[in-house]
Amino acid sequence: MTLNELLKNKLTINGIWIDSYKVDEHRHRFWLESTKKRYKKIRYQTQNGMKEVLFPRHVKVHEILALYIKGLYGDGFFYAPVIESSITNYYLICIKDDCVISPSDTIITESMLAYLLSKKENSEYGSLNITVINNEIFNAIHEEYKNQEKRYRIKSLKIYTSISISIFLFTLFVSLFFLY
Repeated sequence: MTLNELLKNKLTINGIWIDSYKVDEHRHRFWLESTKKRYKKIRYQTQNGMKEVLFPRHVKVHEILALYIKGLYGDGFFYAPVIESSITNYYLICIKDDCVISPSDTIITESMLAYLLSKKENSEYGSLNITVINNEIFNAIHEEYKNQEKRYRIKSLKIYTSISISIFLFTLFVSLFFLY
């Protein structure tokens, strides 16, 4: 399994990960508020409470690749090669203190990855392990995604069934009430 195959199977990258302590600057706050109007806010659990991420409205929480990496592998500096038409770019995600660091969770060039790796040791992310995401990791993510998708479908089916039965019973009750 590769990243391209995961993305074709509805997993999504490129979220706007919101750090509440970084929302002090007026222009950033204005941009964030205008962006929230066009995107769906999804909340996710961390060790320090709930955090937010913005994705297009059609994305569901179980379709976010970064949350699978965070849940399965924890903190770290992760990257994977993405090859398209003989050009190699890299998917990069950085997770620290159980939070996805913005603006990671994106595709970058090889030179940008080399620059980030060279500067990592002297930064606040120096303690994070570097992991190259290989096919085995992508396979584990895909298996977890299939399990979550199955749970989501069962939960949706239960909700729709209960709503349908409730409407039927209410209609039956109202019909019987007006007949007698």
